[in-house]
Amino acid sequence: KGAQAILKLAEQNHHPAFVNLSGRFCRSFEEGGGNMEQMLTEEQYEEVLEKQSFSIKTFMGDVLEVRMEDLEGRMNHSSRFVSKITKTRVLVIHGDKDSIVPVENAQKFKEAILNCELKIIQGADHNFNGLKYMKVLVTTIADFCRAQPPSS
Repeated sequence: KGAQAILKLAEQNHHPAFVNLSGRFCRSFEEGGGNMEQMLTEEQYEEVLEKQSFSIKTFMGDVLEVRMEDLEGRMNHSSRFVSKITKTRVLVIHGDKDSIVPVENAQKFKEAILNCELKIIQGADHNFNGLKYMKVLVTTIADFCRAQPPSS
C-alpha cells in the first residue's frame, strides 16, 4: 500500500519528485483488475486458494502471513489516479527478480505517469536482496535528485 500512498501525494503536484520502490500498480475490479491471479505469483495464488493464506519471508528473515481477506480488501484499490501526476517527476525502481510484485507493475507506472523514469535492477528481488544492490539504489536515486530543477 506504500506506493499508493506516496503517489497520492505526488498527484497533488506540489512536490518536485518522488521515488517509488517495488510498487504495485493496482486496477480495481471495475477497471478489469481486482483479480488475485494478477496480484500474485502462481505459487502464491495456488497456496492462498488452498489454505486461505500464504507466507513470505522478508530480507531480514521475518515471516509475514498474507491472508485471503487482506487480498480481497486490496482488490478494489486503483492506481488510475497516477495519470494525473503531471508536474512531479517520479522515479520507479524495481527488481527484475521480484516475486512479490511482478516487474510488469513498474512498466505500468512508466506508461501511466507523464514524467516518469524507470530503472529495472537486474537480479534484484522485492527488497533488492538486502544490501546487495544498495550502491545501485543510492546512485540511481542521487542521480535522479541531482537532475531535478531547482524548486521555486
